[in-house]
Formats: sequence, C-alpha cells, structure tokens
Amino acid sequence: MKLFVARLPQSATSESIKTLFESFGGVTEAKVIMDRDTGMSKGYGFVEMASTEAAQNAIKSLNGYELDGKDIMVKPSDPAPTNQNEKRSYPKPAGDRWENRNQDDRKKFSNRYEDRERFDNSWDDKKNLRPRRKRI
Repeated sequence: MKLFVARLPQSATSESIKTLFESFGGVTEAKVIMDRDTGMSKGYGFVEMASTEAAQNAIKSLNGYELDGKDIMVKPSDPAPTNQNEKRSYPKPAGDRWENRNQDDRKKFSNRYEDRERFDNSWDDKKNLRPRRKRI
C-alpha cells in the first residue's frame, strides 16, 4: 500500500523516512520529492509498504508524529492519474472524415491561396496592395 507523507522537514531524506517506517513493517520503497533546481526537499514524499496492515498501523502511529520539530501528516496515497493523451476530450468526427476524402478534395483544401481568384478578391489592388478592412 502506498502512503503519502507531507509536512516533512527540509532535513528529511529518503533513507531517514524509510528507517522511520520500517519499525511498522516492510518498506518496499521510500522517496522524498526533491526540487530539481535547488536540490532541497519539497516537504512531501511517498512510502510503499509491503502489507496493508503495516500501512494502517503506520498511519495511526505516525500521523501527527513530530520529526525534527515538525508534525508530519501520513495518509493513503491517491491513485496515479491516467494518461490524458490516451483519452480524447472531444468527440470523434462522424461521417466524412479527412482520410476518406478523395485526392481532388484534399488538393482543394490543402492551400487556401492555390485558388487565384479567391486570392485576388481578398486584396485591394487600388490601395497599394493593402488588405481590405472589414466594414462594420
């Protein structure tokens, strides 16, 4: 069972947290999260216990425990978030998809300035080739 440990002092390391939790049962992994720019502790970490009974005992005993002058908080860790890249937040297009169009339609939509008539109509030749202003 994975535990979340917060309000850790700056002096806390992964080894010191591991030795603290080993008195309640087997610890498979203990990690204090460090700031990558400063190399200092961010004040929280994760501990993975071998059994749920040992984790529950550690939560009861160490929640509010004073470590180097700070009361630490221990609680069960939330599950990791799912990968957002796998899910689409928008509906899939229905019907005529881009892959299903024939080659002529792809060519027509590929470049908006390929059609010279549409390009010429979007510019005003009488005013030094400046784009037209939208009239309100």
